[in-house]
Amino acid sequence: MTEKQKMGFVSVEIEHYLDLKRKEQECEELKEKLERQQDYTVSYKSYIYEKEKQIKQQLDQYKQALDEIEEIAKKTSGECFYDDIDDCENCDMNLGGCSAFNIRLMKRIINKAKEQ
Repeated sequence: MTEKQKMGFVSVEIEHYLDLKRKEQECEELKEKLERQQDYTVSYKSYIYEKEKQIKQQLDQYKQALDEIEEIAKKTSGECFYDDIDDCENCDMNLGGCSAFNIRLMKRIINKAKEQ
């Protein structure tokens, strides 16, 4: 092998070595990027889990409040001032003066909220 051939061989080896080092560096950068992305994913999942837990607690509180209101409405006298009127919707007292109408209205709102 001539000196020129030896130099060409060494030059190719150096190029391969430098390519290998560049690829190793690129690989390390990609590993770091992947680790950051995995950390972000774990953090995001934790955030979502906590938010879901908070929303569930809030919904439970609302349901409990509705149950309490419903119990009060059941205990409140729902007698109508006009014994002969069967249709509260058409009664002239239903504009806030009739407790029977207000109780029926509260129950309707509570049932609607519980269905959702």
